[in-house]
Amino acid sequence: MVSAHKELALKLAELERRLGGHDEEIKAIVDVIRQLMNGMS
Repeated sequence: MVSAHKELALKLAELERRLGGHDEEIKAIVDVIRQLMNGMS
């Protein structure tokens, strides 16, 4: 599960880089997912 968690974190970081901060709604979703991931560990 830790491996999958790290992989998801890397994919989220990649998605965030691709967005370049232009789409605030997607960034907000990514932020919420990160918060949920932090609550799981």
